[in-house]
Amino acid sequence: MNSLRARLGWGLGTLLLVLQLGFALALFGYVDYVLHREFDEALEDKAQLFAASTEIVSDGSYEYEAIEGGVTDFWGGPGTTFVQIWNAEGNTEFRSPSLHGHDLLASCPGAKMQLANMLLPDMRVGRLITFEFRPHADPDNPPSLLPDAIKPLRIAFAVPRGRLEHSVARVLGGMLLAAGLLAGCMLLALQFALRTGLRPLNAIAEQ
Repeated sequence: MNSLRARLGWGLGTLLLVLQLGFALALFGYVDYVLHREFDEALEDKAQLFAASTEIVSDGSYEYEAIEGGVTDFWGGPGTTFVQIWNAEGNTEFRSPSLHGHDLLASCPGAKMQLANMLLPDMRVGRLITFEFRPHADPDNPPSLLPDAIKPLRIAFAVPRGRLEHSVARVLGGMLLAAGLLAGCMLLALQFALRTGLRPLNAIAEQ
């Protein structure tokens, strides 16, 4: 009887642990995907907002309201944002102060919006988005160009991935802890169920 209980315990325990591991991996993969997707969407929103605040003035130069507004993220600190803008000829029109003269990697001109991981100038791992946009005319000091004649610019916008990696690590740690506790409780419940369910067989074996 002990042999039968051990075989059932090992078989059912292994099966339940494998199922739990598969479910945990699937759940973590989904949560990881959602966190990365939300991070990319937030990055795109910030980049689009910066692009929308770029204006061309009467002399053909550009003004960047996000920089002029004194947003501290473009200067440095834990939440540093890195921005570089190129004109249609591939020449740099703007670098954020956080770059300190360095360049961001840009995708090929004319390509669609692209996302990529990269090593930032401050040696942190970051997330980069690049796309083309057309600046709008300054209403107070408009250029002589017609809107269709304004050439598109290309922006590279990057932020550190530290917060994302921290969130993923916290989720993984929480899931590992929960999986360990669940596995322990599940094995105890299995042993109790086997002991209770095999009790009639034990009585027969004793007879």
